[in-house]
Amino acid sequence: GSALLAMPPPGICDQQPSGGALLVHVSLGEPVARRGMGGGRFYTYAIRSVLSQPAGDQLVLETERRYSDFAALHAEMYAALALPATLPVPSTPVVNLAFRTSKLRNYLQLLMERTFASALVPTTLLAFLRPPPYAAVETSIAECLSTLPSATTSQALAMLRGHPRDDKVQQAACARLSALVMNGMARQGGGVHAGG
Repeated sequence: GSALLAMPPPGICDQQPSGGALLVHVSLGEPVARRGMGGGRFYTYAIRSVLSQPAGDQLVLETERRYSDFAALHAEMYAALALPATLPVPSTPVVNLAFRTSKLRNYLQLLMERTFASALVPTTLLAFLRPPPYAAVETSIAECLSTLPSATTSQALAMLRGHPRDDKVQQAACARLSALVMNGMARQGGGVHAGG
């Protein structure tokens, strides 16, 4: 299950970057184990947020973030919101992963309370809650898979981040990134041996 974090009523925070929308709810899902390019294990957390638009309709944003994303968010916001300099969540998963998840939920609640209490425009928080570019524009998995063999580094990274739950995209993106690295290394080596 996920915990729903209630937000202040409309009018407390002016969020101009999203056209006057107000963040009204955020939920943090349970951790999901993932494997990185090097085979290392990490956890991601699904985040679902609801923005109330000026016209009265609601916009639902869904994304997936890992601990390092929370740490980057904290690094950008802690000073302005008078938060502790260190993220108050363990950097490595403890034996009981539920403890870390609970700490992340508590952190989001604290962050949002401070954001709204200080009447700051939470552009950094909104960027954190938005889906990655390839997911945001709903680039299909099939389209990503067909594009990945010729993708640039930035495109492959965006597709990797845009479809974190699809193993085929993850594998194809990692293979493309590895090929790009190897190709770059071969070109560097080829330049040394170009005379013969």
